[in-house]
Amino acid sequence: MVIWSEALPETREELEFFDHEKQREIEEALEARRREEEDSRAEAERLEAQERERIRMNEEKQAEAKQQLRETEKQKALVSKLLKEYGL
Repeated sequence: MVIWSEALPETREELEFFDHEKQREIEEALEARRREEEDSRAEAERLEAQERERIRMNEEKQAEAKQQLRETEKQKALVSKLLKEYGL
């Protein structure tokens, strides 16, 4: 059995090296996770923007369709009135 009263300088250097490497790995993992979260948020924002644009376009199309329907109804009423006036 061997008992040291003090760690060898090489052992301290190795421990410091491994502690440093461990900390670096942790920092890299945290940075990777932060990037993934940012990418996820950016993707979610992009999808929300696409959905808002799709809704806006659908609303515009509905408004155009309603306007066309009103114009068609006006034209039908005019044609009906003219047909009645001329007895057709």
